[in-house]
Amino acid sequence: MMTEHEKLLAGQEYDYRDSELQQMIVRGKKMIQEINTQTDVKERNETMKSLFKHVGTNLTINGQFGAIYGSHIIFGDDNFINGNCYFQDSNLITLGDRVIVAPDTKFYCGEHSIDANHRFGVHEDGSHYLITHTEPISVGNDVWIGVRY
Repeated sequence: MMTEHEKLLAGQEYDYRDSELQQMIVRGKKMIQEINTQTDVKERNETMKSLFKHVGTNLTINGQFGAIYGSHIIFGDDNFINGNCYFQDSNLITLGDRVIVAPDTKFYCGEHSIDANHRFGVHEDGSHYLITHTEPISVGNDVWIGVRY
């Protein structure tokens, strides 16, 4: 039987309230707060390497950064992430090499059904859960993602 985390990464219906996922979210929030407030560059880089799934050489996060888990994000070499970017990493988000991301850019992996009858599932014990499906996001090399306006 698959864990909820395995279902999440496989793009299957999963329950985000699962204890393993909730622990990952708490860890991610704590480490993202550290990244956003650390002034020592070496410590900040170490925190980024501990949180993200992969960090290539020369990752720059300029300003505030947000994510749900953090651990599902893969950065290539020479990535520049501008301020107020958000990664809803309920699946893998992969940026290739030499990717520039403009301010206020948002990456969303998850979605819910438009049909209200398919938004909630029922566990065997009768409790309900929000049905979420995810897909990975992959950005190639040498891409510039412009500002959201």
